[in-house]
Amino acid sequence: LPLMKEFLEFTTTNTKQIMNNCNGAFCLLVLLSAFGNVGEGIVEKKSNMPVIGILTVDTSYRDRLFGNSTLPSSYVYMLKAAGAKIVPLLLSYDVSIHRMLFEQINGLFVPGGSVAPFEANVYKILKLYTRWAIRSNDNGDYFPIWGTCLGFEMLLLYFANGTGVLEKCDVENELLELTPTDHFKYSRMFRNVPYELYYKMKSEQLSPNFHHWCSNFESLKRYGLEDVFIPITTSQSKINAITFISAIEHVNYPFYGVAWHPEKNVFEDYKSWHLSKSDAAIDLAHHLARFFVKEAMKSKHKFLPESFFQYSISNFCPLFSKMYGLKEEEKYFFP
Repeated sequence: LPLMKEFLEFTTTNTKQIMNNCNGAFCLLVLLSAFGNVGEGIVEKKSNMPVIGILTVDTSYRDRLFGNSTLPSSYVYMLKAAGAKIVPLLLSYDVSIHRMLFEQINGLFVPGGSVAPFEANVYKILKLYTRWAIRSNDNGDYFPIWGTCLGFEMLLLYFANGTGVLEKCDVENELLELTPTDHFKYSRMFRNVPYELYYKMKSEQLSPNFHHWCSNFESLKRYGLEDVFIPITTSQSKINAITFISAIEHVNYPFYGVAWHPEKNVFEDYKSWHLSKSDAAIDLAHHLARFFVKEAMKSKHKFLPESFFQYSISNFCPLFSKMYGLKEEEKYFFP
C-alpha cells in the first residue's frame, strides 16, 4: 500500500506538471511519450506462447449459487505450466463473440464437468467450435481440439451425430492403469513418450476416473466411428469389470480426448479422491499438456493485444472453492 500510494502521488504530480505546460492534441502526445503506450511491447514483439481457449461448463446443482458456468483452476494451471496463455470461453457469450474468439485462439480445450453430455449447454457451444475447426483444418488452417472426460464424451457424441455411442458405466473415483492398444506407438499423442513412462502407464494406476459414460470398440463400430477415432488406450474398472476406451485421437484432424483427469493428479488433493502423486502420474500429465500446447503452436491464428487484454483469464479471479465445501481446490465462476 505505501508503494502504491507513492506511485499514485508520483503519476498525479507528473501528470499535473505536463498538463500545465501543454494543451490539446500536443498534450496527449506528451502524455503518451511520458508514460508509454499500454501493451506496446506485446504489439511489437511476437509471442511464441499459443493462446488456448477453454470452454466453461454448466454449473451443477452444488455450485449454481456461484455462477452459471464454471472452470476448475487446475486446467488453467496445467496448460499455463506447459507454455500457453488462456482465454475462457464463457457460455454466456453470443455466437458472434465465440466466432471472433475462434479466429484468434490457437486451440480449443474442453474440460470435464458434472453435467450429462446430452443436456449440457456447453455441448451446443462445442458443436459450433468443432464445425468451425473442421472447416478450418480442411482449408489448411491448423486448429486442434482437446477433450477431457466430459469433453471426451462430447467429441464422440458430435461425430456420432448425437446417437448412443456412449453407454452408462459409472466409473466413479477409480484410479486405473492405461493399457496401450496396437495403435499406441504410432499415435501422435504418445509416440514420443519415454519408455519408462510407457511402462508405468501399463503397470501403475495413473489415471483418475470420474465419469458415468463410457465408449468401447463395439460402440465405435456400431455408430461408424471405427474409422474416425483411433483408440489409443483402454482401462478396466475394478468395481464394474467394464473395459472402456480411455484415450482417442481423430484419424484426419488434430482432435484428441481422454476419459480421465490428468490435471487432478497434479493440482487437486480432495481427501476422498483416489489420485496419484507419483513421478509417473505428474510426468504423464505434463506430457499430455505439453503435447497439446505444441499442437496449438502449429496454428497461425493471432490474438490482437487489445482483444487479449479484454478476454484473458487474468481478468477473472478464482474462488478458493474448497473453503466453501466444494471438492476442487479452486474454481472460476462466470455469469
